[in-house]
Amino acid sequence: MSEHKSGFVTVIGKPNVGKSTLINALLGQKIAAVSPRPQTTRKKQLGILTLPNAQIVFVDTPGLHKSKHKLGEFLNQEAQEALDGVDLILWLVDSSTSPADEDRSIADLLNKLSRRTQVLLVLNKVDILKADEESAREDEYKNLLSKAITVLKVSASKRLGLGEMIEKLIQLLP
Repeated sequence: MSEHKSGFVTVIGKPNVGKSTLINALLGQKIAAVSPRPQTTRKKQLGILTLPNAQIVFVDTPGLHKSKHKLGEFLNQEAQEALDGVDLILWLVDSSTSPADEDRSIADLLNKLSRRTQVLLVLNKVDILKADEESAREDEYKNLLSKAITVLKVSASKRLGLGEMIEKLIQLLP
């Protein structure tokens, strides 16, 4: 009989990188609102994936950004609180763009947390990159982090790489 795995996985990233789209795709149903408008997700949301050998609770978070008002501060606090006590953190980035200041801020936060929680870098939107761009972009994001990490490549909207992602998460969960 195989071992049953379970745990909490928080998805974090800047606004509009596809966090809610990824969770909806992983769960096979729409649990999180998706819109081209930033800050569509305002409170953390849970989505549960139940498989024969695992149960994964995904935590969708508001996008981390430079806040200019009280709502922005609240959204950032909500996202950061979702990092406490989870088993894994997925840092979702838009691989079609180079890292921005918001990505560097998130990397700084993750570098502090990664001692106690494993962080996985998830390159989203790889379907729109050329092969040479994909490798260069991966290096740009990996270089922001203080230690070697697992990198996953997906296209949430096209549902590419999701099976491999789930397999890796199950492997790493307690």
